[in-house]
Amino acid sequence: MSLDHQGILQPSANLPFTHILKPAGTGGFEYLPIVEFISLTLGKSIGFEAPQFALTQMPDGMPPALIVERFDIRNTASDNRLIALEDFCSLLDLTAASKYDGTVEQAGRALRGIALSA
Repeated sequence: MSLDHQGILQPSANLPFTHILKPAGTGGFEYLPIVEFISLTLGKSIGFEAPQFALTQMPDGMPPALIVERFDIRNTASDNRLIALEDFCSLLDLTAASKYDGTVEQAGRALRGIALSA
């Protein structure tokens, strides 16, 4: 998605890719955008750096979607940052197709192992 200076969010075809729109899923994932919003809010409240984010209403009675500012791409051609990302798929050695197969307990154990070694 692309968010312009007037606050209009639109598909990023031929426009800068500035934001990710994460609509709700199906089959038990209808509230995933809300869970991610709460997680981002909690993390930010305890001092973690977080991108800009918001929930937005969707049409036709669909659950809200999450909008997240892109933090993983360069802002300008002279931006030389290298941004490394880690997610629970890589921590749990899951393929992208198995993204939602892990449990909270598995994620917690993986995170505890990293936190204790840091």
